[in-house]
Order: sequence, then C-alpha cells, then structure tokens
Amino acid sequence: MSLIHDLRQRLIRSPISFWSADAGLSALLVSLTLYIFIISPLSKHYNTGTVLDVLFMLVLLSGVVSASPGARPRRLMLLAAIPAAVLRWVSFAPTQTGLLALQHGCSALFFGMIVLALLVRVFERGPKTGHRVLGAVAVYLMQGLMWAALYQLVEVILPGAFQLPSSPSGLPPSAAARQSTFIYFSFVTLTTVGYGDVLPVAPFARSLAMMEALSGQLFPAVLIARIVALQVSEVK
Repeated sequence: MSLIHDLRQRLIRSPISFWSADAGLSALLVSLTLYIFIISPLSKHYNTGTVLDVLFMLVLLSGVVSASPGARPRRLMLLAAIPAAVLRWVSFAPTQTGLLALQHGCSALFFGMIVLALLVRVFERGPKTGHRVLGAVAVYLMQGLMWAALYQLVEVILPGAFQLPSSPSGLPPSAAARQSTFIYFSFVTLTTVGYGDVLPVAPFARSLAMMEALSGQLFPAVLIARIVALQVSEVK
C-alpha cells in the first residue's frame, strides 16, 4: 500500500516527472503489451474496436510524456498524435481513402517520432539502468507499430499491395481485424520469422518489408554494441 501511495503522491505533485521516469516507461510497455499481444489478436473473433481505441489513446499519452523530457518535442509529437487519435474515433466509410491515409500517416509519424526520441535516450552516455533497458524494449515494440501503420497506409493508397488471408466468415474484415493482421505481419517481419500467410505484393510494399527486416536485425546488434561500449568506458 505504501508503494501505491508513494506513486500516487508523485503523480499528483509532478505528473511530467512521474511519466518521464521508469514508472512512465513501465506504463508505456504495459499499454503496448495489451495493445499488441492481447487485445489486437482478439479483434478477429470479437468486437474489440472500442477497447483498441482506448489502448491506443493510452499508448499515445504515455508515449508523448515519457519519450522526451522537453516541452517543445512534446508539442511536435502532439501535432501527429492528436489527428491520429481523433481520426481513430471518427466513423467514416472505407471509401474515404483520404481520411484513412491521414490516420495511418499520422500514426506512423507519431510512432517514428517516439522511436527517435527514445533512441536518443537509450544511446546517450550514462550509467546502464533499468530505464535504458525499458526504453530499448519500448523502441522495439514501437518500431513494429510504426511499420504496421506504414503498411496500412500503403494498402490504402495502393489497394491490393498485400495479399491478405481471407476472413473465415467470408465477410470483409472489420477495421480492427485488418489492423490486427498488419500488426501481426509487422512483427513477423521485424523478427524475420516470415510465415508467408501475409505477403507484400506491390514493389513498394516489398521495399518497406525489407527495410523493416533490416531494422529488426540491426537494432539489437547496435544496442548490444552500445551497451558494451558504455561498459568499457565505465571500466576505464
């Protein structure tokens, strides 16, 4: 109880410093885990649209306030986060490709900004702390969401750019189910597993998939090299 009371008092006294500390990154990771690995896969069998939208808002909020301690970077992130959040709650027809493209484009831009902001903090000089480890995990998960948003953007602009599995019911998949498919494909590509049930067909879609596969391999290698370099500098 004392721990909960302490966290509550910190949040009341200084919400920005609370979210910018390890507790903020922990909240971001919890939101990402629920969003990516639990609720999103259920979208193909249950109506999880509202729950996904709420979790998306939590990811946006925790991402904005934990990724960067500065007010100006946060304002820049909000310029992408607010349209992405608003368009998630606005109902419009699938034929309104302009709004769909704007939604996915803003989401990809926001996730990319969070990735860059967290990368700066992960690779900066300083001691090896749990904060740095949590940031590295958040970067990896945010990369998957960024690429998923880019894939959805390409599919909106170039219909048929991806060969997607058919719905078991024979009906067109819901927006949440379609998003779940692209999130799945993104992380399968990021980890270079490649089951082959979702395929990029258009040349530009294939280029994005190749870039994501490369980033998924390079990030852990660069992260380990950086941690080793920090360890060596501490020893000296």
